[in-house]
Amino acid sequence: MAISGAYGKILVGPENGPATTKVAEMSRWTLNLDVNDVDVTNFDTEGWVERITTFKDWTASCEGNMVIGDAGQENLIDAYIAGEPVTLQMSVGKPTGSTLTFIGKAMMSLNLEASVDSQATFSADFNGMGPLTKSVT
Repeated sequence: MAISGAYGKILVGPENGPATTKVAEMSRWTLNLDVNDVDVTNFDTEGWVERITTFKDWTASCEGNMVIGDAGQENLIDAYIAGEPVTLQMSVGKPTGSTLTFIGKAMMSLNLEASVDSQATFSADFNGMGPLTKSVT
């Protein structure tokens, strides 16, 4: 059954702590899962390419409205300035149903934008550092 993304949320925390601070007014998050592979094709594969998995990698991003004074957005800005990774938690699911959650540590780049003909926006791109965990509750 399809689910609505309307109940998505993003939480952040320090690198060595839990992600407990909500990033306010985000309207989109994206998680990209990638895997590197090595071609191990040989004479015995009978004309078919054969690969083995080497490293897994993940990146994520979020975007939404800039909120001056929001603790989550400020935590991301402070971590960026300090050159520190954050713990990132992204989830989707209705409060009365199942929730899919991903948690990992990441470095980030930020983009804050203000325009006379639109709302001010806040976005972040995350590069995963180490494993990403998944849970369904």
